[in-house]
Amino acid sequence: MFKILAINCLISAYSLSVLFLKGFKISDGQATIQALLMTGCFLFISRSKPLDKLSQKRPLPNVFNLYTLLTVGGQFAVHFTALYGLITAAEAQMPPLPEGELIDIHADFKPTILNTAVYLISTALQVSTIAVNYEGHPFRESLFENKPLLNGLAFATAGTVALAFGALSDSLELVLLDDHLRLVFFQAMIFDFVAAWTVDRLLFLLLGRVPMKKL
Repeated sequence: MFKILAINCLISAYSLSVLFLKGFKISDGQATIQALLMTGCFLFISRSKPLDKLSQKRPLPNVFNLYTLLTVGGQFAVHFTALYGLITAAEAQMPPLPEGELIDIHADFKPTILNTAVYLISTALQVSTIAVNYEGHPFRESLFENKPLLNGLAFATAGTVALAFGALSDSLELVLLDDHLRLVFFQAMIFDFVAAWTVDRLLFLLLGRVPMKKL
């Protein structure tokens, strides 16, 4: 749980600070939908059931260990790469500012290509983070056994894909992405999940196991 919270906080912090200076904003409706999706997923995580049989393996003794620090940093680097790649593609399609004019960071929200792209990818990154970092066996039921969480993640992923194709654009104040930017978005989604999963599993194999002490 703490890995998911740490990574999602880093994603949100970058989106709401550095990207804010680029003119990125999020509408109340977008924030509400995203928050409801994440709240539902965390609820289903908290309701996951422990296994009946006690495992011989031991969990990590504390939060501040090398595996956790490296996997959080490594996964955030992957998320940042996906986010930066999509932002670069989105900015290339934004109309240039008139000479001498600066971005008004205090302007009211309005739908733009940048706002839409960042909103979609940030939602996808948070869903990916939960899917990669959910810890099931050998202590509690796996992701595939936790049907409410699995269905919630599938619903959130399908909803994000549908939004990329223009579903509910007017209701959520999104703009329709063209074919090229939509392809970049899907590539970023797939790259992010595969790379983040690979980073976490490799680090867990190397650093995430607690050696058993002989009595």
